Amino acid sequence: DERNRENGVTPRVSLSYAPSREATVYASYSQGFRTGGVNAPVTDAICSPAERRVAGIPDVPPPYDSDRTDNYEIGAKTSLWDGRLRINGAAYAIDWKAYQQAFQTACGINNATTISFTVNAGRVRSRGGELELSASPIRGLDLHAGGSFTDATYRNDVPNLILPAGSRVLDVPRWAWNARGGYAVPLTAGVTASLFAAARHVGASNSGFGEGEVLPRPAYTLVDVSAGLRMREGF
Repeated sequence: DERNRENGVTPRVSLSYAPSREATVYASYSQGFRTGGVNAPVTDAICSPAERRVAGIPDVPPPYDSDRTDNYEIGAKTSLWDGRLRINGAAYAIDWKAYQQAFQTACGINNATTISFTVNAGRVRSRGGELELSASPIRGLDLHAGGSFTDATYRNDVPNLILPAGSRVLDVPRWAWNARGGYAVPLTAGVTASLFAAARHVGASNSGFGEGEVLPRPAYTLVDVSAGLRMREGF
C-alpha cells in the first residue's frame, strides 16, 4: 500500500568562450536526481512482530525520496600543432543531498537476522579535477595520458558504517591515472607491425564489504602490452 510520487526539473546551464581556434574554455552548472521508491515490508517469516518491536524495526519501512546533485564544472580544451597535441583539463564540485543508502539492522536471537532497507542518509560533498593529454608526435605514434583527483566525503555521521562526518566516501579513490601508447609502422607494402602498451592505476580507497566494518582497499595497477602484424587482404 506504500506509494511514492515525484516530479522535478533538472536544469543545465553552460557557457563557453573560444579565445582562439586552438582553445576553448567553459563553465557549467547542472542538477541531477535519482527517483525515490518504496521498501518491502518486513514479514513475520523474516522477523516476528515481537522481535520487530524489541529491535525498533517498522513493519513497513517508510518510502524514501529522490536524492539530488548540484554539479559545477570549469575547464578548458586545447588543440595545438595542427591537432597533434591536445590538452584538456577540468575542475568540478558536486553537492549530493539526501543520498540513498542501504540501512542495515538486525533482529532475532543474537541478532542473527539482518534487515536492510533504503533510506535518505544525508549529504556528500565531492571536489576534484582531471587532466588529459594526447599527442601524435610522429606518423603512426599515438600517446595518451590522464589523471584525476577526487575528494569525496560524508558531511554527516554514518552510524550504519560507524563513520564520523568528514570520512571518505566508500569505494572512491583519491587518485587515478592512466597512460597508453600505440605505434604502427609498415614493414613491407602489405604488412604493418603494431605495438601497444597501457597502464591504469587506481588509488587506495575504503570498502564497505567487511563484516560490519569498513576495510581498506589497496591501490592497484593494471598493465597491458601487445604486439601484432596486419596483412593486407590479397597480399
